[in-house]
Amino acid sequence: MNNISLSKYQSNKDNRLRYIDATRGFAIFLVVLGHVLNIGMNNYDENHFLHRLIYSFHMPLFFFLSGFVSYKPLEKWSFLFFIDYIKRKSVQLLLPTYLFFVTATVINSGDVLSCFYNTGVNKYWFGQALFQMLVVYGIISVLCNRFSSRLFIPLLFMACLTRCLCFFVDHEPIFYRVFVLRETFMNMYFFIFGLLVSKYKNIFAWIFCNERVRGIAIFTFIVCMIYIYQPYAYGLLVKLSDQFLLRVSGVIFVFSLFIKTGQYWNGNQFIARLSNFIGKRTFDIYLIHYFFIPDLSFVFPYLNCKQEIALEILLALSVSIVIMAFCLIVSFVLRSNRLTGLCILGIIKK
Repeated sequence: MNNISLSKYQSNKDNRLRYIDATRGFAIFLVVLGHVLNIGMNNYDENHFLHRLIYSFHMPLFFFLSGFVSYKPLEKWSFLFFIDYIKRKSVQLLLPTYLFFVTATVINSGDVLSCFYNTGVNKYWFGQALFQMLVVYGIISVLCNRFSSRLFIPLLFMACLTRCLCFFVDHEPIFYRVFVLRETFMNMYFFIFGLLVSKYKNIFAWIFCNERVRGIAIFTFIVCMIYIYQPYAYGLLVKLSDQFLLRVSGVIFVFSLFIKTGQYWNGNQFIARLSNFIGKRTFDIYLIHYFFIPDLSFVFPYLNCKQEIALEILLALSVSIVIMAFCLIVSFVLRSNRLTGLCILGIIKK
């Protein structure tokens, strides 16, 4: 335990942490799998076991990883650095988000302005939510750099408290929808959690590399999953289990598991190299995959029973793999040209 480090398996070629890319690859696969089950099979049920299992932690994991890789030392955060940073992130996140939202809406014969008014960017909310978190983080960092670094933790804690606002908003006003504030507030503390883990690597290395912590995390996850489905489950405890404990324990377990197997993800095995490659294309896949989700609603009635859950998973896994393959092909084609890469996917080549 004396030599543990979250940067132990950093690649010498591109200075990337390969287990981070592998974790992102795993997370985007869960995103595609969840959408195949819910959208493709027309099986959107928050109480469905597979839905709760996948959705309990896959997006929180994404925001946690985004926070982890986004951290920069406070001394870098001058006002000019902040302006340049936000310009780059607006191209990388907002440009493709709005482009794909408009394209998807037009293809589905929808009214773009009406859809935007009612749902914001709808299913493409991740890019905008992440951009807004980066803006908040940048503002906090600039203030801390200008006045005092001691403000960093208190200000981040105050940002985390935005999660509480979700409990008081039943009917979302227009600005709440347009700025996807519900999704931003619900995932803000995972983004900040990632920032803190990256800032205090030496402290958190002990936590994430500890077998007991990993055991407690998976035990908590299983207990919460079981408790939620019990008829005697109390409403407030169900919310605590579903909205907090499941998500936090899931993120801690998955992240610590990929750290534990970091040596494998840093190797040259096919699965390791494929996972690392997918991890570098997660936002591309997120944007593109909606166009390839087939209509499998005709299949779901035959799978709508507990005995067929294994077949449902097998079918969804197979379809998800094919969808991701198509997404990577489209991503490769778009990235092969500098202009299309920039205008469609927001790729800024150095």
